[in-house]
Amino acid sequence: MNEFNPERIVVGGTVAERQGERWLEPARAEVARTALRDPARRARIVPAELGNDVGLVGAWPLVKGRHGDPVWRARRGLRLSCVRKGQPIGDPTTRSRREWRTAR
Repeated sequence: MNEFNPERIVVGGTVAERQGERWLEPARAEVARTALRDPARRARIVPAELGNDVGLVGAWPLVKGRHGDPVWRARRGLRLSCVRKGQPIGDPTTRSRREWRTAR
């Protein structure tokens, strides 16, 4: 807290949704008690507005950027195309569940 001097600390996921103010208020009190005066006054500890979806939203740019990238897929040992119809492995219309399990 003192070194980074954040304006906002966002707590997401299950902690924010299920514990809410019951967990956040003691965290705020501890920051006020132990942090330097300026960082403690400046920082706000708040729940994430996206709730449990915060991880999905944060991961989306990574997924979007790497999907279809043959170099990224090759490094992970994933096959680049489906045997049937030559469709990309990510196309669910080309494979049954059994084929998906055995393709990797």
